[in-house]
Amino acid sequence: ETYIFNKLIHFLLVFYFTGLILLLSSKLVIIFTFSCLLYYFFLFLKNTMEVRLISLLALLTAAVMIVLVLLSKNQISKRFNEIIEGNLDLVQQQRFNPNTYFNGVQFRLLQVRFVKEILDEKKAWLTGVSNQAQPLLVKKYISTNMYLGNGKEDHGYTDYNTHNQFLESLLQSGIVGLVSYGSIFLSLIALMIRRKSRELFFVACILLAYSLNESVLERQYSIMMFTFFPLLVYFGTRKKRDSSPGKITLQRS
Repeated sequence: ETYIFNKLIHFLLVFYFTGLILLLSSKLVIIFTFSCLLYYFFLFLKNTMEVRLISLLALLTAAVMIVLVLLSKNQISKRFNEIIEGNLDLVQQQRFNPNTYFNGVQFRLLQVRFVKEILDEKKAWLTGVSNQAQPLLVKKYISTNMYLGNGKEDHGYTDYNTHNQFLESLLQSGIVGLVSYGSIFLSLIALMIRRKSRELFFVACILLAYSLNESVLERQYSIMMFTFFPLLVYFGTRKKRDSSPGKITLQRS
């Protein structure tokens, strides 16, 4: 391993950024952070006893931080508890009160219902509804009496897309679009297998989870992330020839 500074500074930075990740209050980011720590802990078990002890200490410290945050009363634990306490039967109602609150799971299940209803009504499962996707979703919000804002800066749910790129692709471009978007992840998996890169594996998993959580191709910064990070990992793990003739080494980012 190559360190820009010494190992201690790198470990301190890991703890520092782990704390900042908790402050983000993002369920997805917290889950992936803990999964990454757990994964690398098992990798470090193959190293020397000293590395094992340091890895165990780091994992336990991070786990204790996350568990304490989730078990205590704060904004982060509230976001997790509201998912557990949410009533999924709410999604099946035909009309809502404008004051009805939807947690993340309820809202995304509601989007699945709306997309199915729109595609059934328009008989557009194969090709989708193209640029009418958002206007048709807004009609669903209006017809079910969901919160529509105050008419000024707050537009309520009318600004919300499907919050799932697979659903968004299906709604806009039908089964053709869904298959095309799915092929992107198949290519990432093929690239991951070819490169045998752990970094690419985590990038692919994060992008997949992000696509299930947001309509990533509807925002500029997420389009940049979606195109930049796979290419970064790809070129960071490509084979390069070193100074020795006929010898190929694998450079990792």
